[in-house]
Parts: sequence; structure tokens; C-alpha cells
Amino acid sequence: MELVTLRHVYEQEGPFATVYLEARVPGEDASKQVELRWRALRDRLHVAGAPAETLDAIESELGEATGHEQACGRVLVAAGSAVLLDEEWDVEPGTGDDAFWDPLPQLGSYVREAARSVSELVVIADQEGAQVRQDVVTEHHGPREVDTDVVEGSGHGGVHKPRHGALSHKRIHRRAEKTLRRNAKDVVAHMNGVAANSCPRGPG
Repeated sequence: MELVTLRHVYEQEGPFATVYLEARVPGEDASKQVELRWRALRDRLHVAGAPAETLDAIESELGEATGHEQACGRVLVAAGSAVLLDEEWDVEPGTGDDAFWDPLPQLGSYVREAARSVSELVVIADQEGAQVRQDVVTEHHGPREVDTDVVEGSGHGGVHKPRHGALSHKRIHRRAEKTLRRNAKDVVAHMNGVAANSCPRGPG
């Protein structure tokens, strides 16, 4: 992973509350489950000295928890009245929830897991364009979709070639070939742009 993405967290003035919620199989009452788990962590942070404004900021961020977030796990960092980081956290099931109140954010577990994740680009193409999907594959979970784009080729004219050999059919055939090549170039150009603008993460 690109550690520079965490720079803004460490540039803030502490101390910091760091909260880890492990991934669990979500139920219909996902929000209630997260609320109960957070309540136990909040008590720990309060005893450790975390102020109410910091705890309230995290609680507000967790207020919209969904089944998807439960299935993926979550890490949050807050200082003062602001949540500085809220990211999905892939970790081996059974690791458990955790919370820290320290002079620095406790992101070692998050960084180690993120460093073992891999970004992949999935392309489903046809003659007229493609669907380009960005996934992140982690050690303990399957692919997680990050973004999806639909690419429509700029080639004009039909892409279907006639089967007969008349002169007019040959012209249609050439136009179809030209359109197919144009559309393919558009898809490749989009893929190259996505790859250049993303931050691929390989095994640590």
C-alpha cells in the first residue's frame, strides 16, 4: 500500500483513538450488532482517558453501519472531534475487536493487512465497449469492488460484418473492422488511464 495516504493522519495533533472492528457474518440487525460492539470499546477508551468529543465522533461515523461493513471489518482513527480515517480492514476471522488511546495512531495491524492485498483490473469487453472493474483481493476475503466504469467505444457504424462477398458488403466489412479497432483502442486507453491513476498494491 502507499503509506503516503496515511500522512494526513499522523500530521494531526494527538492523542488518538484507534478502533478496530473485525469482519463478522452480518445479520439482519447489523447496525445493532455494531452498536453493541462499539459500546464495549467506547467504555475501554473512556477508561483510558479518551474525551467525549472523540468518542462521539466515532459513534456518529459508525451510526450508518451496514451488513457490508460488518462483513469487511473496519478501522477508524479519531482525534479531537474529527474522524481522520475510516477504512475497511481485512483480517483473519477471530482476531477480535480492539481499541487504543495513545499519543500516536495504532495502525500497525491495518498496514500489515493492507500490504498483503492485491489490486486487480477486471475487463469484460464486447465489440462496442467494455465494463472495467477495479477490485482489491485480500488474504482472508474474496475480491472487493472498488470502482466500475462503462466504456463506450467512439467508433461509428455497425460492428457486425456481412457474410456475402458483394462490393457493398466489402465496404460494410471494412467499416465494421475500422469501428472494432477504434472501440478496442478506446477500451485499452481507458484501461491504461485507470492503471496509471491507481495505486496498485502488491504483496508486502
